[in-house]
Amino acid sequence: MNWKTQPIKGVVLLAISFVFSWIYLTGTFFLGVDPFDSGIIWPTTWFFFGFGALSFGGWPFTNKLKQPWAGIIMGTFAWIVGILVWIGLKAWMDPYAGYSVLSYALFFLFIISFFMYNHPLSKLGQPWGTLALYVVSFILGYFLFLILGSRDWEWLYIIPGLLFGFFGEWPVSSQKPYRRGAFWTVVITISTLVLVLILNALGTSAYDPWGGDLLGIIFLAMIPFWAFENWPYADKPQPVNGIISIVGTLAITAVVYLIFSNLLGTYLFSTWSFVLWCFYGTFGLLAAPWPGEWSADGDW
Repeated sequence: MNWKTQPIKGVVLLAISFVFSWIYLTGTFFLGVDPFDSGIIWPTTWFFFGFGALSFGGWPFTNKLKQPWAGIIMGTFAWIVGILVWIGLKAWMDPYAGYSVLSYALFFLFIISFFMYNHPLSKLGQPWGTLALYVVSFILGYFLFLILGSRDWEWLYIIPGLLFGFFGEWPVSSQKPYRRGAFWTVVITISTLVLVLILNALGTSAYDPWGGDLLGIIFLAMIPFWAFENWPYADKPQPVNGIISIVGTLAITAVVYLIFSNLLGTYLFSTWSFVLWCFYGTFGLLAAPWPGEWSADGDW
């Protein structure tokens, strides 16, 4: 069986992501880094710059450097710049306020880059289109912070956002970027509020250790479906394809919860979920389609 095709490709990506996550967490622990910085804050800054770097579309390495090296360099760039930006944010404002600004900014970056394909900023060409994405997202995030302040659900949209990513562009694939962005903004916002209500009913929140770990399990459970590129049902039409991935994510979440419920509240799952997504983002997204081609017909 070819290791560059699914399902071996997915296993390779998960294994590499896990190993690098373990090295990172172990190394930062022995260096005496605050676990909240290394496990939550720095990964969140990576989300902003790492996921945003996908909009570079391979720049400046196109036709110059093969994968996975281009992706690894961009992933490293996201770590370095993210940490430096966090240092600057802490010098400018209260750390909790800075994290709120970053969380809100990530929401706008997520909508513009993932669901609008960075339109209309992409018309500026590279690197200006992606640099503008960072600036615009940060400005919008800052103004949203001035309106809402810090909230215990400020990063919660990441979970429904990535879950809905399983649907690809469905059901608004034929719509213009602005309409796609507006549609997913509404859907993700409503889904986030529903998730808040569920957490409230459980007597917890995203910032509570128990609630954070519960969300961390969901965050972890969806990674295999991204890594395996919806194998072995990648050829199924939407919305069946996306529904299978979401149901599968929730099923894994339930199993892990039943087995490891006594570990909730230790920050184990929230920390590992954030960090593992950073390294999967590096090897599975920024370095894509390494180590092989996309599954099915590339509709992912």
